[in-house]
Amino acid sequence: MSQKNKLVVYTAIIGGYDELIEPAFKPEGWDFVCFSDRDLKSNTWEIRKTIPLYSDNTRTARKHKLLTHRFLPEYEKSLWIDGNVKVVGNINELLHHLNDCNYATYDHLQNQLDSRGCIYDEAKVILEAGHRNYNLNPARGKLTYKDNPNLIQNQMNRYVDEGYPKDNGLVVQMEVLRRHNEKDVIDTMENHWLELKHNSKREQLSFNYIAWKNNLKFNYIQGDSRNNQYFKNLGKHKGKL
Repeated sequence: MSQKNKLVVYTAIIGGYDELIEPAFKPEGWDFVCFSDRDLKSNTWEIRKTIPLYSDNTRTARKHKLLTHRFLPEYEKSLWIDGNVKVVGNINELLHHLNDCNYATYDHLQNQLDSRGCIYDEAKVILEAGHRNYNLNPARGKLTYKDNPNLIQNQMNRYVDEGYPKDNGLVVQMEVLRRHNEKDVIDTMENHWLELKHNSKREQLSFNYIAWKNNLKFNYIQGDSRNNQYFKNLGKHKGKL
């Protein structure tokens, strides 16, 4: 790592879920770090070896995603990107979103294909899709669901019981910009990790609830998270977590 760089783009590729994507634009002042259990090669990314920590690779990747302060404490600001996301523009232009808070990500309401603004609606969509897939191929059983449906439903019921309101926002966290060493972010991410570790691994179902519970101030980045002037989502992942 260059001594002058205090900014990092990072991702995690566990179990062959994605291929490592080289950025189309490498902004000045940023390092690129990929956590992986594979021997990847890159002219841009520094590969940091890790091992699967849990029975499913999703939670290993999510742990690296959420707990940046543990894995990348040497950096002041970080930008997470999912493994199927390509950097295509000057991400230095996004840093102003951290002028008045320590966390910024995209708003699901701005997605053109599936605009939603409520975690309860997101849970409903996930469950209904799983039910449809199950009816089409019951032999696959629970594999037709993105996560355990009973776990998701119980989690949403608990949020209702705790008074979490409907239509209180829904993030898309394919890209997350943070001052990850700040106390409000550390506390929120540690709590988010515990929520994800013991409940649904679908982090979009829990982030807005955790932010509400921890009084985390965050900003939404304008645009569709999948395709904008800074990032391009390259579609389906290679494998299955």
